[in-house]
Amino acid sequence: MLPMERRKNILISLHSKGSVSVNELSATFNVSEETIRRDLLQMEQESLLTRVYGGAYLSDIVAQAVPFQLRKDTEKESKYRIADLCTRFIQSGDTIFLDSSTTALCIAEKIKGIQSITVITNAHEIISCLSDCKDIRIIAVGGELDKDLMCYTGWTTLEALERYNADKAFVSCTGVSINHGLTDSNEIEGRIRYIMLKNAQRKYLIADHTKFGKTTMSQIMPLDDIDVVICNKELGNDWITEFDRNSIQFVFE
Repeated sequence: MLPMERRKNILISLHSKGSVSVNELSATFNVSEETIRRDLLQMEQESLLTRVYGGAYLSDIVAQAVPFQLRKDTEKESKYRIADLCTRFIQSGDTIFLDSSTTALCIAEKIKGIQSITVITNAHEIISCLSDCKDIRIIAVGGELDKDLMCYTGWTTLEALERYNADKAFVSCTGVSINHGLTDSNEIEGRIRYIMLKNAQRKYLIADHTKFGKTTMSQIMPLDDIDVVICNKELGNDWITEFDRNSIQFVFE
């Protein structure tokens, strides 16, 4: 198969599934992983997709969520910066919601040394990360395990979450817009994040700079309901004006 034809088929697969992995494409087209990486690099240069470690996803994806393993290494340094900032707001004795985002997983890794915290989460990886911490109580909100998103989801999860309240919620999203607020590519995940925020006394949006100015499929919550926005870098004047107008604390590094 010619490279041009292979790239065309990669694009078809992307539009069908929303994301692809290098090893999957290598097996499908019977070529080396290095060849696939070159294909993805050229397609990214043509603004057809966004590459991440191990694969790629559609840059303008709105209807499908990118699998956890592809998201895990995207903007990794930025996520750890955000996690470091979040630890300033977490104290011994707190009960916190952590969503299933990869940024929340970074927070989980950073709070291992804080004693007497209760973490309520639907994220399989966060449960595993904190399972050896004797001083951290974990409330795992069950449901059906989504093996792509690596979280428990569905109506059982929604019903269980409604029974809990927390001091603070640390929640991410797939898009943040001044007009549409926080949005998510997955309707159920968006609803789970909404409940976490609604049932918390303090609401923290944790999002790297790539999420701002984007609107995805399902609204989570208007921006003016958020108490604190934590980002990896400073945003433009329009955002600062919006935060000031709604008395939202903006924290960045």
